[in-house]
Amino acid sequence: MGVHVEMPSRIRRPTKKVRATPDASTAPAPPCSSSRTAVYPTPPPDRSFRVHIKPTTRFDVTTIPVKLVQQVIDRCLGTQGYQGFVIHKVSNTITVHLASLDDVNKVCGITSIPISSDGTVTVQSYFASGPNVQRCVLYDLDPNDSPATILRELRSPTHEVLAVRRMGKSRTYLVTVQGSSTIPERFYYNGCVLHPQPYRPRVMYCYRCFKLGHQQNYCPKATVDPERINADGKPRYRCGLCKADDHEITSTKCPTKQRATARARRRESSSVRVPLSNRFQVLEPIECSAVEDPEEPVSTGVSYSQILKKADPKKHRPPKHTPNDNWEFTEYALVDEDLDAQIAQLSKQLETLRQRKARVAGLRKERAATHALQGSQSVPLRMRVNAQKTTPSDTAIWTVILETLSNLTQLIQDSLYHG
Repeated sequence: MGVHVEMPSRIRRPTKKVRATPDASTAPAPPCSSSRTAVYPTPPPDRSFRVHIKPTTRFDVTTIPVKLVQQVIDRCLGTQGYQGFVIHKVSNTITVHLASLDDVNKVCGITSIPISSDGTVTVQSYFASGPNVQRCVLYDLDPNDSPATILRELRSPTHEVLAVRRMGKSRTYLVTVQGSSTIPERFYYNGCVLHPQPYRPRVMYCYRCFKLGHQQNYCPKATVDPERINADGKPRYRCGLCKADDHEITSTKCPTKQRATARARRRESSSVRVPLSNRFQVLEPIECSAVEDPEEPVSTGVSYSQILKKADPKKHRPPKHTPNDNWEFTEYALVDEDLDAQIAQLSKQLETLRQRKARVAGLRKERAATHALQGSQSVPLRMRVNAQKTTPSDTAIWTVILETLSNLTQLIQDSLYHG
């Protein structure tokens, strides 16, 4: 609300609206919780740790009221009106931005979120990323050991082990460590030396709704398409683009991907070139793409709809520059060092032409001797034919010499003019 200020004068001047300076202690207004498409504020720069929360069952997290999520985080951290979490619709996860590892440990203890006055949804909370935080994979661990036991017994001589999470129902575990910018060389687990491998997040694809960003077990879609899913809940085919069962959606043999990629490669613009690999930018718009870590920057590229468009045959092409264009404003303008190099090269060519001229003079003498002996039968026919073939034209030689001298003269004049 503005404040009206009037000037103390007989002449009444137009009033000016002066903005009232907000109090520094006043907290910003919380984001609107009524709209599911509300834009959440950017977390402060000191909140560089991230925790992901995802449901363990088929449930859409976007249906949870934002106020309830905020209350759960407030109970864990002991705050009031916490601001700094984001709900991702594509990956069906909630990301909480935190400032310290103590807050990370508190939020990782969240196991359920209330969805109504008498119902809750079971969730899984895990540490995702932070400063100097790396993630690596350990294979073939004892499946009977819980992640808490592995976290307590796992040691690294160079890094601090922050979190351990089992990947599905396998014997593979995802380990989060903090230290240098590289993963540890080895781990020690109950005296056993374990060598980790770098963690490379893969693109997740749902075979229930055929969308990117989540797996079939955590699909938020309540109803399924009967044309794609059987009565037992299994997909009718493995490729949602071709509706075929002879290849996976991630395969480079997918005909739809091959046609779209070939069409993109035929375009003249170099910015549309898409390699034939597991690039999901070819399949769907970039805003629908998501990896396991929704906060990671997604490489920009063309969307599937843009690639399927026919290329414009009358695409504008930049004009080609020729040496006859304006000398001062073209790329052919030379500095003194370039002129010296050109002069040395032309001098060398001129010397070569002089030597060639001397050889031509010698050939003329041989031709004169050949003509003198043409009436004699003692001169073989092969010698006369070879003499005629090796005699160049005088006009061609002098033309080359004159062109070379003209170019050299033009370069010297331009050097003197610009100097």
